[in-house]
Amino acid sequence: MVTILRLISTRIRVTKDNGSLASLLATKEAYDRELLKQYDAQITVGFDSSIDQKLELAGRLRRRNMVFRCNAYAVDKSAPGSDAGKVMRDKVSEQINAIIRENRNLPYQILMNFSGLGYPSGDPHKAFAAGAATELIPSSPSWTELTNLEYVNIWYSDDVRYSKSASVNGQYGLMLFRFKIGAREQCVKKILLSFEGYGTAPVADGITAKVWNHEAEEWQVIA
Repeated sequence: MVTILRLISTRIRVTKDNGSLASLLATKEAYDRELLKQYDAQITVGFDSSIDQKLELAGRLRRRNMVFRCNAYAVDKSAPGSDAGKVMRDKVSEQINAIIRENRNLPYQILMNFSGLGYPSGDPHKAFAAGAATELIPSSPSWTELTNLEYVNIWYSDDVRYSKSASVNGQYGLMLFRFKIGAREQCVKKILLSFEGYGTAPVADGITAKVWNHEAEEWQVIA
């Protein structure tokens, strides 16, 4: 159940009729009408049934099929820009079916990005920028979190891009992307990082991507 909720929460994107992103909440089965005052829709996942089958006469080899129930709740709102309740439910249901279909073989893989995020936000995924002559540690006060307008520039892979430059001699532009994995560190087997962009400079062009090793307390080049 936790895997399904995490999969839906990290991948679902619903666009309202006015072009803005819908505010969605995915939880275990506990429908709360009060929550819909803050969100456009609530998604709940719960356990429905379990079927245990013998695959051999002695019963040593068995197969268990577990069925989960996923519900989408939305109500009609009078606020400007709100979709009708039925329209929102249909959009949410369509997205959930697509997510399950596309990820049914690898549900434990989590996609993390900055789509829909802004400043300030309680979300652990944050992006920062700075100009410096040396590499800054993640806790350096020189980092500045992106503004709402700047966050929009890193939402999607499109022609809208964010740019950071340094005009002081000897300095260069830096960006810091912070993600909270959410699982115990020892359970993570592999992290795949993808960056889209480029860098230019008077002497040489290009970028360098590094990952902070919190145990060694140093930046390390991605292999």
